[in-house]
Amino acid sequence: MKYLLSFLALVMLAMATPSFADTADTLQVDITKLDQTQLRAYQEMKAMQAKSILSMENLTPENVNKYAQMGKGLGVAINEGLKAVTTNVEQFSQTSAGKWIMVLITWKVMGEDAVGLVRSAIQWVVGLSLLIVGIPFWIWLVKRNCVNRPIAKIEKTGFWTKNIIYTAAAPLHDEYILLYGVCFLIYLAAAALITFIH
Repeated sequence: MKYLLSFLALVMLAMATPSFADTADTLQVDITKLDQTQLRAYQEMKAMQAKSILSMENLTPENVNKYAQMGKGLGVAINEGLKAVTTNVEQFSQTSAGKWIMVLITWKVMGEDAVGLVRSAIQWVVGLSLLIVGIPFWIWLVKRNCVNRPIAKIEKTGFWTKNIIYTAAAPLHDEYILLYGVCFLIYLAAAALITFIH
């Protein structure tokens, strides 16, 4: 089955590639249906195209120099245009309106990311603080209310001696230990949601 699907994908790729071939650069003209002026214009256009294309047939120093000068002129024009733009932007950014516009552009580009970063940091700080403070508090609360703890009773038997008797005290809320556990799980879920859900 895997080989069949691979073969079908390969066949589809082989069929789709020629159908998406780009033929926009070529134009077929039926010369027999053109009148004299259209034919003359078409022939002049073809001659100009043949002259303007730099190929091995017309690779002469004059053509190479012409294209080099065109490239140099284009580079100088782009460079001068960019210099003018950067100079004007530099001057505008020194004004109070320019500074305000820079702040607005920065906010438009990075504002949502900055707010999301601050929101995430606050969520992490609050959620982890709740976990760090809350878990020891719940442990202390359960030990205090739901676990037997010994109570020491000290009797003085002499000047230098004493007798310590330990008695077990009943827990305050022994029957509610499951309720304490459920509340603890709800607390953990709430702290985790505050920390991790963005």
